Amino acid sequence: MNDIIISAEKIENWKKEKIELEAKIREHQAKLELTEKRLQAVALFIEKTNEVPVLTEQTASSIGNLSTTDAIVFVLRKSGTSLTAGEIRLALGREGYPKDRWGKTGGYFYAVLKRLADHKKIAKRGDKYGAIPDEHAQAKTANIGNDMSLQ
Repeated sequence: MNDIIISAEKIENWKKEKIELEAKIREHQAKLELTEKRLQAVALFIEKTNEVPVLTEQTASSIGNLSTTDAIVFVLRKSGTSLTAGEIRLALGREGYPKDRWGKTGGYFYAVLKRLADHKKIAKRGDKYGAIPDEHAQAKTANIGNDMSLQ
């Protein structure tokens, strides 16, 4: 039979790790409670005023509701700078936009980029694309998001 030996030092390390993990749990619980209070406050605001507050953060679950066209414009506006096609795809992925909407090879994505540039909805210079100020597009993407931070 094999004997298993656990040193006192190892047990002490586990105890310290347990204490650290419990502290992190308490910290995260406090953050969760604060977030719940914020969401309750926003819900009351919307209920009383029937207005949606200005959003400063976007969430993955909401960008998925946009068309590919609007999602591309959204990430370009959010970036505040020109992006290559690859950078736009990465930004869409970070925002949680479903990759299956691009087609297996991404051909649809590149077709949408070309169409947006051809119709002057986005600017293209070299291999980079940038947002063009457009009040209609801003209005479509301004209210995206479930996580809201009031300005």
